Amino acid sequence: MPNPEAVLRSQAAMRQVRLVYFGVPVVMTAVVISMFVVQTTTYSMVGAGILGGLGLLFCGYFFYAYGAMARAASDTVSGLGLKLVAMPTYLRVPDFAGGFLGGFTVGAVTYRGVRHGRAVHIVQEPKLAATLVGEPPSGAPVVANPIGPAEMAALTGEPAKSWRRVSVLLGDGFAAVRRDGNAAGKWMFHDLLLAEALLPPLTPSR
Repeated sequence: MPNPEAVLRSQAAMRQVRLVYFGVPVVMTAVVISMFVVQTTTYSMVGAGILGGLGLLFCGYFFYAYGAMARAASDTVSGLGLKLVAMPTYLRVPDFAGGFLGGFTVGAVTYRGVRHGRAVHIVQEPKLAATLVGEPPSGAPVVANPIGPAEMAALTGEPAKSWRRVSVLLGDGFAAVRRDGNAAGKWMFHDLLLAEALLPPLTPSR
């Protein structure tokens, strides 16, 4: 089971990040509008200082939040026998004036671990999440989509509509679950449950 306390901390961290991410630009926009309305030298200087401070705060908080989210994600899955092993890298895009136009992330959130004797590998991107349980043997036959949303719902207890954009690969000793769509990663625990439910329990070696 996921660590309940870690899940609550992760949710609180995400709420704080959303508040800053959306709140600071709103405040900066309000300052710019007020500068156009007032149009005095003193207020313009004060407004420019406020904008500069908010910009630095926004950039600094981004890197703090990046680390906080990584720690929260790692704590959340620790009870499942998984570890966070990779996070996306943020790349800034320079402009011709020597500043920066903005940035974007490259890479994926990646978890690895061992559960119930099988290796687990989970990769999450903004619109894609893939969960692999077990090790695919080289050259082994693979069955694509052996079950549909109704069967997935029966195995997991989730409604069938939750599995509409999910595909499955099943082979000897492994199961792979792929989910497409925005924020696909939030279904990580459900996809892991499905992948494990598709496989028979391992027989303890003597």
